[in-house]
Amino acid sequence: MRTRRAYVDLTWNGAAVAGKMSGYQKDVTYTDPASGEADSIDVSIHDRGGKWIGPWFPETGDTLAATITPDMIQSWNWDRKLAGTYTGGEYTYTDPGTEEEIKVNVGEGPRILKVSGKADNKADAERKIKAAVANANHGASKMSVTIMGTASLVASQCVAMVGLGKLSGKYYIDQITHHIGGSGYTMDLDLSLVE
Repeated sequence: MRTRRAYVDLTWNGAAVAGKMSGYQKDVTYTDPASGEADSIDVSIHDRGGKWIGPWFPETGDTLAATITPDMIQSWNWDRKLAGTYTGGEYTYTDPGTEEEIKVNVGEGPRILKVSGKADNKADAERKIKAAVANANHGASKMSVTIMGTASLVASQCVAMVGLGKLSGKYYIDQITHHIGGSGYTMDLDLSLVE
């Protein structure tokens, strides 16, 4: 497997420490979730000379930051579930002016999501049912890919996957895990199909 060579500049409590750590650092893993969780940096080290259990021992409140400095799909898998997914939707609302019940439909097929609520007009109801179907179907088609690392991708971004036949499309990046070590710089992307 060919991987891109990469180097990591580490900053500990605001001071550059990459040079001091050059004989100790093994791997760096950076995980960037889309939302709801903080990013995390894991640094694997050798403790030659016992410095990490002595004067270099991390204290509560210490800060560590990493900058990835790189000097594309290596593997992938895909999963699709049909249970609990929808091929269309129906939104029912009451017209505020006429008190008439109005139904707005999008898509077709055997699996229709039915929602009722408030809407200002048919266009508003259509936007709401499209969003409800998209939200209900999020994660129904998932892909995991390992690529050569590039710091330009971030979680919550959308990417176009092309050249994959029926799997091609626009995917939302749910999470990225960066791996930097002796074998190079790779990224694991967890993706959900959005269109």
